[in-house]
Amino acid sequence: MSFEEHLPEDWNGRIPPPYRYIEREYVEMFFDTGRPMLTTYKRCAEMEDKSRADAREGKLNTLVRGPDGYAIAGISGVGRCSYMFCTSLKQNLDVMAGFEGANAHFRIDDPRAFAREVAAEMSGYQSGLMGACVYMPERSLEATAVSNPDFSEIEAVMRSEDTEAIGRAIDNFRTQLGRQQSALVGAQAYFAKVASTHEDESEFRSFGWLTMRRASTHYF
Repeated sequence: MSFEEHLPEDWNGRIPPPYRYIEREYVEMFFDTGRPMLTTYKRCAEMEDKSRADAREGKLNTLVRGPDGYAIAGISGVGRCSYMFCTSLKQNLDVMAGFEGANAHFRIDDPRAFAREVAAEMSGYQSGLMGACVYMPERSLEATAVSNPDFSEIEAVMRSEDTEAIGRAIDNFRTQLGRQQSALVGAQAYFAKVASTHEDESEFRSFGWLTMRRASTHYF
């Protein structure tokens, strides 16, 4: 089981042991059965909206600029088909209080091994992400493309009366722009958090077990 890692450069590939803050019943369940509680971006967004002032979990505003001056604005969304396991790099009661309902915690000494063990038990596992959250003033990212999009297909059909060909060319162009934007944004939407409200949590998402089906609210 492999995971794409997104770690700060100064970590030199090492991951400090993170702490899982959660309700005591789920801690006991984990130690009794070996099955941790996972969550989803949808559930996190609902919780954030109520108590933690960040209902845009899994979303990132993007602005991609091209060499010739064009710009494409959009919103990158992630997490519709993934489960998430959120931890903190701090052992701190104040941090625990920020996780709704949490009254217990445990430490994960080897996050990589832990992630592999969980992924091995997941039905439909495809791939995984793991990394430290990146804290920014707002959920917004600007990136610069190294080349302009290919307009040739649109230019070839726009003067014709073939409406189907024009429609296909426009759809293909939109797909091209979407892929270009996704390539520049990468996995950053998975780890983006607002600094003013969340930076003290020092969150590490040893998570991201992507599945072939849409994730439900919980997975045990």
